[in-house]
Amino acid sequence: MRLRMYAGALSFALAMGMTGLGATTPAHAAEFTLKFGVSSAEDAEHNYAKLIKEVVETRSKGRIEVQIYPRGQLAPPSRDFKPEPWRAS
Repeated sequence: MRLRMYAGALSFALAMGMTGLGATTPAHAAEFTLKFGVSSAEDAEHNYAKLIKEVVETRSKGRIEVQIYPRGQLAPPSRDFKPEPWRAS
């Protein structure tokens, strides 16, 4: 499930870059803020969020600001991320 979420976020970031979003607008202030919550800090998940932040902000030329909220600061972890007893490997 996490892999799908990350793949979707990366696809979004790349799509924004490919559309030329903000190609003619100088970067002054962000027009949109993307809040990205992760359940941990300073691990692979958090580092991936930093990568998404860099790509989105660069490709949007500053029109999109990405804020990363580690350790569940944005919202508590969803039950979708917890393995169900019948799905546990």
